[in-house]
Amino acid sequence: MSPNFSASLLKQDLSSVPKPTVLPSGVAYPMTLSKYEFRKLKTKDGGEANILTYTAKFNDWSPEIPESERVDHQGEPLDITSKSARMDYFVDNERGRYDLAQLLLGLGLGGSLEEAIPMAIGAQVLGQGEQKLIEKNNEIVFNLKGLKAA
Repeated sequence: MSPNFSASLLKQDLSSVPKPTVLPSGVAYPMTLSKYEFRKLKTKDGGEANILTYTAKFNDWSPEIPESERVDHQGEPLDITSKSARMDYFVDNERGRYDLAQLLLGLGLGGSLEEAIPMAIGAQVLGQGEQKLIEKNNEIVFNLKGLKAA
């Protein structure tokens, strides 16, 4: 049976749907690794890249962010624990595998990448983010640029 969203979420007028709030960058957010997936990504040259993506849920705000900045566009308190972000590791290249290995070693895991990757689920990490301009629509978004053991 399909979920019924029509009673609330989908009745909102298109012009009143707000832009998502962009989180502040340059600080470390406490997070929990919640899932992983292997994906293929089309490259600019028409090839493919193998990617491991971890999804990390936000546990709380960074203590470096003042209460006054923990709000949405309407000035309402923002529940950061309802948000998550994704971190991609390009496992086809040395840098991607090295960064992934450093995360897993920092979490106290050993063995092969294949063994350690699923064992990281549930681990507490710190996520470093950055604000990035998406040129095609001139919007700023928040991207994870690194994870490390908490």
